[in-house]
Amino acid sequence: MSRVMSALIAGIAMFMMSGCSSDTKSGPFAEVAELYAKMSDNVVEMNTKIAEINSVKGGISESAQKAVGKLMKSTIEKNEALSEKAKALAEAMQGMAVEAGASEASGLQIDGGTVQRVLTNKSAARIILSIPYSGVPAEELLPCFLLDKDNVVLSRSISRVTGDNISMTLLISGSNEKDAKYNRKVIAKLTKIMIVSRQEYDSGKIFTAAPKAEGEADETVVADGEMVDGPDTTMGDMAGEGDVATVNGVKIAAGMPLVETLKKVGANLNWAYNEDYGLSVTVGNVWILIPDEQVTKKGMEIIDNYDGFDDLQFSLDYISPKAKIEEMQIQ
Repeated sequence: MSRVMSALIAGIAMFMMSGCSSDTKSGPFAEVAELYAKMSDNVVEMNTKIAEINSVKGGISESAQKAVGKLMKSTIEKNEALSEKAKALAEAMQGMAVEAGASEASGLQIDGGTVQRVLTNKSAARIILSIPYSGVPAEELLPCFLLDKDNVVLSRSISRVTGDNISMTLLISGSNEKDAKYNRKVIAKLTKIMIVSRQEYDSGKIFTAAPKAEGEADETVVADGEMVDGPDTTMGDMAGEGDVATVNGVKIAAGMPLVETLKKVGANLNWAYNEDYGLSVTVGNVWILIPDEQVTKKGMEIIDNYDGFDDLQFSLDYISPKAKIEEMQIQ
């Protein structure tokens, strides 16, 4: 094992043992969040400079074009280095214990959870939490608060009941200014997940007891500052267990025709490309990998010209009509 790799592993181990950075207000995800935030900063800085160059009257000179190319190359290289470090830290969290609980009004009993799975690509990490519970959930999609160490509500999110566990996804992305703000104000300070009632979610407050009627409860305000709501990681009506999921009433399973199935779903498709796992599409709570051989010639041209920063401009038109769902993960 190389000295560089040994040092990296040692660093990850120290991070995992400490549970947070030297900042006492930070949580266990702080270091990863800051790396993705820096990636966002780099993208914003690059786009700002390119916009300034493009705004020059009289057209863009040859030297300016070269400057843009050099800037893009430099940003890609910086972000690739940050991405590798962020991915290593995030993936090392698999199996890590996380603090989790439930409000009295939720009707559930929860005592902690774990990081069940981590999915990463060039510009984002999906950290999927598994939270065991007892009690009877009010619904399949459960609202929750993201709290800091002082029980201040940082943001709201949605989790999903899957059997005897509650599944929740933390999305840490590094693509724009909004990502940077969310990473620093929420993910970096996050220390606890709190499952709450729908009324608590809507009010931004945790009740001292289950409300007797609408608006009829003494309340304890856990936070009255700014809440930064993050990206929606649930998208649509979802259900799934094992290798079968249902999104917007449409069954999705391995072996089914890819194009036909996703057209029936009728929901937004989020396309992504990464050198590690190739082309993928996320719909609802289903993440589907698409092998190169299922992509048309035009589709491969789009992928080859993709810069890795902006949203991948892709569609089902670039997938072979004979393609079938081969590998998928239900989140």
